[in-house]
Amino acid sequence: MARRTAGSGRLRAMPQARRKTLRDLYRLPPETRAELIDGVIHMPPAPSGDHQGAALIIAAALLRYSRRHGGRPVIAPYDVLLPSRSVVEPDVFYVRRERVDLIRKRFEGVPDLVVEVVSPGSRGRDGLLKRRLYERNRVAEYWIVDPIGRSVTVLVLRGRRYETAAIVGEGERVISRRLKGFAIAVKTVFEG
Repeated sequence: MARRTAGSGRLRAMPQARRKTLRDLYRLPPETRAELIDGVIHMPPAPSGDHQGAALIIAAALLRYSRRHGGRPVIAPYDVLLPSRSVVEPDVFYVRRERVDLIRKRFEGVPDLVVEVVSPGSRGRDGLLKRRLYERNRVAEYWIVDPIGRSVTVLVLRGRRYETAAIVGEGERVISRRLKGFAIAVKTVFEG
């Protein structure tokens, strides 16, 4: 980017912001909730009670599912290092049985299901920025949970793009396309 200097008519190069790295992210104090997305550090606000309630209910349902089918649900804050070298802290993610050994100090790879609960301050980040990031990193299924709209949008990877598989309202059940047999009533998600 260039900027014209006063009175000269000449263009002067503007300094470019340096892309942040994993090293920059991990230099932050350990109690700092932060994500590194495409070279930019994002510090999301603390989640609301509705936000945490919905995440906990989904995580508890996934925990019950894992006892029958194997695998493991994980709830934020927990780092996920994606193949693109971005680091996110999904509200909830699930890893199937054959990949549980990838869960260590952080999860390195692509979760089988990612769930983000939107809040007024995260709507754009979860609905656009993270959607593109998860799509690019080939997360097979992504749920966007909206406590205000009391709905869940299910996105499923078809080829290289997400397709909206369902937008499920309060009187319905949201059904996973990736985790065979996993479903939860949307009303239950918002009871927390």
